[in-house]
Amino acid sequence: MYSTTSGASRWLVALISDTGMRLSEAAGLHVDDIKLDGEIPHIDLKPHAWRGLKTRGSQRQIPLVGASLWAAKRVKEISTTSPYAFPRYTSAKGTNANSALSLSDKSKVLILSICSPIVST
Repeated sequence: MYSTTSGASRWLVALISDTGMRLSEAAGLHVDDIKLDGEIPHIDLKPHAWRGLKTRGSQRQIPLVGASLWAAKRVKEISTTSPYAFPRYTSAKGTNANSALSLSDKSKVLILSICSPIVST
């Protein structure tokens, strides 16, 4: 089992690897942006006061499949005290995507995406 901190990093990696979201978009998600109850589970990506989007066209609905669906479910299960999907990187003051993944984590993402899928546990 993973600690909340290491689990959150793993979930963040899964979200960006399977959805194509920018790191800052994923790190700045509100828990309510994750929609699991509809016919098609998805992320309702929209600007927030703490995290804008790169362009107006960046606002979109992103289907959740595979590892991203697995990660979104984990985020929703664990998010009981904060409105942010990744409170370690997001607060009312803003989203700090630069600290979301260290260089070594980014290297791990590349290796994981090439060598093996993220498996649910």
